[in-house]
Amino acid sequence: MRFQLGEGTCCGGVLHAVRSAAAARRLRGAAAGRASLKVEGPLLGLAEALGYTGDDPGHWNFSPEWYGTQGGGWGRDAGLVVFSQDSCCGNGRVTVTAHPAVGQPSSSSPHRGISAGGDSGSGGNTREEWRVLRFNDVTRQTVMRVTVVAAPGPGSSDKSSSSSGSGSASTQPQEKQQQFQPTVTAQPDCLVQEYLKTTAAVVAALLGLQRLVPASGSGSSSKDSQEGADGQQRMLRVLCIGVGGGSLPLFLAHHFPAMEVDAVEIDPAVVAAATQAMGLPTDLPNLRLHCADAAAFLRGRRHGAGSRQGGQQERPFDLVFMDAFDGADDVPAALCTPDFAAELGAALHPGHGCFLLNLHSLEGLQPVATFKAALLGGSSHASGSSHGNGGSGSGAGSGSCFAVAAQRQRNVCVAVVRGLALPADHAAARRWLFCEAQRVAEAAGYRFPVGSRASRQLQML
Repeated sequence: MRFQLGEGTCCGGVLHAVRSAAAARRLRGAAAGRASLKVEGPLLGLAEALGYTGDDPGHWNFSPEWYGTQGGGWGRDAGLVVFSQDSCCGNGRVTVTAHPAVGQPSSSSPHRGISAGGDSGSGGNTREEWRVLRFNDVTRQTVMRVTVVAAPGPGSSDKSSSSSGSGSASTQPQEKQQQFQPTVTAQPDCLVQEYLKTTAAVVAALLGLQRLVPASGSGSSSKDSQEGADGQQRMLRVLCIGVGGGSLPLFLAHHFPAMEVDAVEIDPAVVAAATQAMGLPTDLPNLRLHCADAAAFLRGRRHGAGSRQGGQQERPFDLVFMDAFDGADDVPAALCTPDFAAELGAALHPGHGCFLLNLHSLEGLQPVATFKAALLGGSSHASGSSHGNGGSGSGAGSGSCFAVAAQRQRNVCVAVVRGLALPADHAAARRWLFCEAQRVAEAAGYRFPVGSRASRQLQML
């Protein structure tokens, strides 16, 4: 386990940092409904190294509970397989394992999220678990924290919820098995993997810098919408390419209710795992799950297949996030071509559109160069002295391309942003990202620190 302790470490201030954070939490608790740790820096890193988890239900300190032993992992156990199905899209065997979630955030009580199958209830056989989705039984794709409510009667164990692809059979009629299935409840404000927290932090920073959320007010108050030319409010449009368990689409839909989030996943086995075993809800008004090829989905929009009711054409996306990997843990080649990048560029808002890409590293920048050329016209990083223009930019050829590194993982979040001119001064650009991420995440109710995540090891590309 590797911790980022930062610079200027001072061991003598650890207890003071923890007490200060607790005091600040109490002052904000009445207004926020629950606490969230805002302190960042080396003292927080030391406190976390000693076991402190703040208000974060997905803190890395809980990772031994879910990491698993698959592929030589250092987790406590391999977990219980609760879903297993063969992929028809080259992802091998798609499995979900369940692991008991024992640890709780240091500064808050357990939190329950949105139910994927009904009311979670307030009693009975209720437990918290980690659910881990893997390809080929080894490659970890998504980790989510869920609440499981076992239905009364026989067959209430998750052992009966495994897919038919697992090779197990039951003598009970299918109706009986359905009746006794447990209810799996996703915790929508919990992100477990560090690269997703980095992505969520960058999203918050860009929403602020591009003036896509109000300068003040709660991010969950439905004010995070735009005003169209006719004076009517427009909800922000977000597209997630690659779903996995669905933790990031769910997180964004939860924290920004005035966002319309479309999540596209090509593999039916992954969609089944997300909805049946990971607790991803399918009935949220602002989250739509599509089992489709991303290129075909974008072409359909361009050719009118995605038109809304009444003949109105779909509006462009304000933000697109691509987190797509195959069974070999590589970004599919079909999603790195100039043609696909052009389709994505056509679907992205011309003035303030933001594209985020998850990569394992910056080694071999060809995918970045392809998307940069399609979205910004191949222009170099544009410097400036003012924030983003919130939609009045010139589109292609004007914008910024940068990358930030995730903590504790090798992943990097690459951002290609239209109409945003970050300062040429590296320190100033980091401050912009740091401060805007904090402001927007505070209003939206994030439960983990974001400033350092949004600006960590910033590289202009």
